[in-house]
Amino acid sequence: MVQKSVVVGLAVLLIGAVGIFLGVFFGYRGTFSPVVSEKSYKQAAVAADAGPCSEVGSS
Repeated sequence: MVQKSVVVGLAVLLIGAVGIFLGVFFGYRGTFSPVVSEKSYKQAAVAADAGPCSEVGSS
């Protein structure tokens, strides 16, 4: 009787895992954010207290 319960439990676990996988795989409708934002900047500034980092863009 215990062996039957273990088999049924594993079967339910397997069916649940497959169901969750399929639900996430086919149901996910994420929004993809573009890499390029709406605003573009021609110049940028780096603020840092370390010596080499604070020299970036100084030339």
